[in-house]
Amino acid sequence: MIKYKMELIDIKINLTYALAPTMIIEINNDKVYHQKIATDTIAVQSTVPTGDWQMKITHIGKNYEINNDEFFEIQDIFLNDVPIGHMIWNTTQIPLDVSESEISQHNWEGNLYFGHNAHCVWNFTSPVEKMLRDFYNTNQSKTINAQETTRKTLDYMKQKFQITN
Repeated sequence: MIKYKMELIDIKINLTYALAPTMIIEINNDKVYHQKIATDTIAVQSTVPTGDWQMKITHIGKNYEINNDEFFEIQDIFLNDVPIGHMIWNTTQIPLDVSESEISQHNWEGNLYFGHNAHCVWNFTSPVEKMLRDFYNTNQSKTINAQETTRKTLDYMKQKFQITN
């Protein structure tokens, strides 16, 4: 078995947005970041270590007096071209424009609409393929040698080979 020390991953984020919101995508505890103006799809590549890693998305620079309609909303996140499914909701949005004493009152679980200067963090593991296979439950075949045997298949084969019993 090969042990991976680092893994290069492709990250794609599908968005809806208004105006020109600025976002920062930070990978692995703020060590790698990409600052982008929101578009329909944001694509970045990053190297992550084997084990636990994080992705943090932050909306920054919103001026509430002149850009009140500015926002972006995350529609889907893909890791190596595979959607992360309902893992997308496993985050809490934390606003940047409130005092430390107010933060606990303004955490929004599963909120993917960034109408404020705020951030969300997702926790993942690497190798990403294993994490996604575990998530989608595709690591184990429930059939012998990955071949499905059902009554329908058996009847089809009997007919094809003209077997009568």
